[in-house]
Amino acid sequence: MSIKSEREAFNWKAFLLTLGICVLVFGSVHIILTYFNPEQEKDAVWYWNRVYWILIYPAIITSFMLSNFSQSKLTITAFNNITDFENKLLKRVEQFKVSRLNTTENNFVFYPTSKFKKLFSYWFNAERIEMRIEENAIVLIGPVYRISQVEDTLTWNKDFK
Repeated sequence: MSIKSEREAFNWKAFLLTLGICVLVFGSVHIILTYFNPEQEKDAVWYWNRVYWILIYPAIITSFMLSNFSQSKLTITAFNNITDFENKLLKRVEQFKVSRLNTTENNFVFYPTSKFKKLFSYWFNAERIEMRIEENAIVLIGPVYRISQVEDTLTWNKDFK
């Protein structure tokens, strides 16, 4: 069995868009809150506080958010010597508490069943796992942490040897 894992490149367009939205939200909240306290002394700490809340904090949140929403692609080839490999792999993916949607006979899409993860799946399609069974390969596309779990299972589980 041969396993090849690829991670998508950092999406700068999504980063800048999300950063812009976060800067608008955090900046407007910070300006509204400081508007009602006009007697505050405007020293160096006040300016650094404003820079932190309007620029640095949204950038940190955006980078964490986008790194969690990044996708990974796992390509599995040369698995013909393992009996019933596709069904074992389907059962392993279904252990992630997902519902399966058959788009065609060899294409499956898995959506999360928990309400919290459904929210991110609706917004960014982030929790969706796609599985394509081709003639000599199986391709899994999904969140990095889920694909990493499948890769670890394929590497270390005795059922997949």
